[in-house]
Amino acid sequence: MQKVLLLLLFNIFLVNAQNVLIDTTISLNELLEVHLFEGCIEVSKVSSFINGSQSGLSSFGTFTKSDSAFPFENGIILSTGDANYAGNSVVNQNLNQGTSDWGSDPDLDPYLSTNSFNATSVEFDIVSATNFIEFQYILASEEYLQVDYICNNEDVFALLIKEANSSQPYTNIATIGADNVLFSPGNIHPQIFGFCESENESYFDDYSIGDTNFDGRTVTNTSVAEVIPNTLYHVKLIIADGFDENFDSAVFLKTTTIEPYLDLGEDIIKCSNSVNLNANFQDEISSAIYDWYLNDELISANSGAEYIATESGNYSVKVEVSLNNIECELQDSINVTLTTEQSIGAISDFVVCESNGDEIEVFDLTIKNAEVIAAAPIADYTLSYHYSLEDAIANENTITTSIENNTNPQIVYVRLESESDCLAYSPINLVVNSKPALPELNPFIVCDNDSDRNEFTLLDIPIEMNLPFWI
Repeated sequence: MQKVLLLLLFNIFLVNAQNVLIDTTISLNELLEVHLFEGCIEVSKVSSFINGSQSGLSSFGTFTKSDSAFPFENGIILSTGDANYAGNSVVNQNLNQGTSDWGSDPDLDPYLSTNSFNATSVEFDIVSATNFIEFQYILASEEYLQVDYICNNEDVFALLIKEANSSQPYTNIATIGADNVLFSPGNIHPQIFGFCESENESYFDDYSIGDTNFDGRTVTNTSVAEVIPNTLYHVKLIIADGFDENFDSAVFLKTTTIEPYLDLGEDIIKCSNSVNLNANFQDEISSAIYDWYLNDELISANSGAEYIATESGNYSVKVEVSLNNIECELQDSINVTLTTEQSIGAISDFVVCESNGDEIEVFDLTIKNAEVIAAAPIADYTLSYHYSLEDAIANENTITTSIENNTNPQIVYVRLESESDCLAYSPINLVVNSKPALPELNPFIVCDNDSDRNEFTLLDIPIEMNLPFWI
């Protein structure tokens, strides 16, 4: 009785909504060479060992979001049934196509604990200008409302990759969690009360969302393969029914743009005659050609990844990367401001106390050297002190070591010059503090009343008298 009630509860019919549009007339070569990736990546040697043609079905194609709310704009679909029924018009009956003689891919079976059926397997060679290849995908399945199946289901999507022409085994990068479990509806679902606990529920999106004809699906998952740029790899994408051929699943793979990461960094303001710019986005790409521009004018053609900027302006670089049969172009720009002057932190007042009441004292300016250098950017500096900012800029009328102030306060200027001819200036206030006036105090009279009348006695000064500390 519980099983019947659950089936009734989960019998959610699709409403009339906009579905993704699916086209299964695309050739296999075009499917993978045009619709799986964009950017600095090349796909070749496309083949399919097994697919729906074994049952007279079209089990792969392209999809577009159209007017639906599907998360991906476009991409490719691989199905364990007829891919046309995954979208297009609304289908309310169960998606359950394919026969038991439509078998599996031998490279998938070692990952499963049971036999698999109705596999769609596509494979290809790939070479990238980047050090990674990224795949984004959603797995949808008709088994999400079949409680007998979802708890024991091994429908699975595998993404196998290895270096081409290598005897090394494939690596499956379509896994989830710390235990790297297979990407399968049976491993991704909420709790099915009375049948099984939830598994990796954070990867589950919802039941019967309405933009495809499947009864449930996962959230978007991203798998990244780390690769050596400009090196040939072999990839297999496989989806299959596990346990038996009943109830279809499909994987939607987003058309992904693969571009090397080119970044000249944040804009530069530097006190220097030059600065080194580096556009080396990938050490392993030896075929890259760099053209450098200053304010949109070509300044260095067919050069290297580094350029020494010797004047201020907007620098940009265009990089051409050649793979086997394709070329891609990258570019970035940066504003560079080269200056001979830099800012330093504020210098505290140089304060002394007057000694004779005339408010004129001698200041040893070298006492401030350590504070001045600490306030400036780290470098080796030559310091000098001057009577005015104009003198400091012109490096004239240098104060040798000490100065006797003629006003109170008096301003002098310190000049810092680094070994790279970088300059900085800062004012310093010379302040003479007046000697404090002594307060008038009442006499403190005591009697010499101890046994030895010698006009000496112990004073017990009460705290409440608040005598100055120097009394």
